[in-house]
Amino acid sequence: MTGAERDAFEGKVSGLETGQTGKMQYLNMRASLVALCVCDEHGTRLFTDGQVEELGKKSGAVLDRIFDVARDSSGIGDGAMGKAAKN
Repeated sequence: MTGAERDAFEGKVSGLETGQTGKMQYLNMRASLVALCVCDEHGTRLFTDGQVEELGKKSGAVLDRIFDVARDSSGIGDGAMGKAAKN
């Protein structure tokens, strides 16, 4: 994930994008991060932003596992998610 993509993701989940600062936006949060981070060997994303809603309909257990790896490899730990919500 690029720096700009990470900023956009954090803005979305923290409510900055919708003007609801301090209220975490959980709708398709996992699918959004997975779509941003899952890529092929050349770094090309496998999912577009337009596919996030469909991706969010997949198994929650599977999305959780991929989300955890994507979050950790992007430097977005549990502390960073909480910090983004407070900002």
